[in-house]
Amino acid sequence: MQTDLVQHIKVLLVEDNPGDRDLVLAYLTARGNHGQVEQAASLREAFDMLTKSVFDVVLLDLGLPDSSGLETVRRLLSQVPDIPVVVLTGLEDEHIGLEAVRSGAQDYLVKGRIGPELLSRALCYAVERHRILRELDQEREKVKREREEHTLQGLSASTGITARLYGRTPLCESSPETFRELSTEYGRLLGLALESHVKRIPHDVSSALRDLADRLGELYAGPRDVVDLHKAALQQAEEREPPAKVQALTEEGRFLVLELMGYLVSFYRSNCISFLSSSRREENQRDRSQ
Repeated sequence: MQTDLVQHIKVLLVEDNPGDRDLVLAYLTARGNHGQVEQAASLREAFDMLTKSVFDVVLLDLGLPDSSGLETVRRLLSQVPDIPVVVLTGLEDEHIGLEAVRSGAQDYLVKGRIGPELLSRALCYAVERHRILRELDQEREKVKREREEHTLQGLSASTGITARLYGRTPLCESSPETFRELSTEYGRLLGLALESHVKRIPHDVSSALRDLADRLGELYAGPRDVVDLHKAALQQAEEREPPAKVQALTEEGRFLVLELMGYLVSFYRSNCISFLSSSRREENQRDRSQ
């Protein structure tokens, strides 16, 4: 079974020692992995290859020309967190292998103790464990989002802006094209908010959110419509972004959706005050004319 699995695994071998590299290649070939292994001799080269191709697993030596020790696996996982890593250590560095696993690697192999069977099993198990962990993380995030959506929906149901709003058909049903346009804009702002938070790139997201709230207010949208926009934007992100970024967008969205809802409430309050002021002026004018 492992022979069948390893034949379909695409491996990036990051190893600068020709002897160790050739030995690993021979072991993989012995297990039927023909043409599924690509090689890099440095961490920089590995980064470049990972941006250009998709790999199932990285077999990573911890002693490279441009990086060594635990810093190697940490740097790799900081750049590509969504790929399983199996590290290679020397006989005298077995303890580092354990530390590498604690740092996020799926497994470690000690040079000098590797054989075709052990190597094949380690790679297959690493890929499978990573897949299971990713599915568990996604399911956990799904449950968390559902709980948050339930909370937001409860908030929307209890926010008494005006009774007339709650009798309206949801915006996603009454104006699907407009809803898609607004959800796309909200998704764009969500991305900018994350970029501002992570990369410290300044974006005036708050002003854009106020504009979005004004558009929603002009459409008589309610808090439920804000929740629907939020859900739609995250669903769009799930379709095109890696899980790690979706999780980051979800975290950022917890603040953004509440900010947008607050601006929408402010829109209705200010318009209500303007309406009442206008009505009061008209009443006063009528009283004076009588």
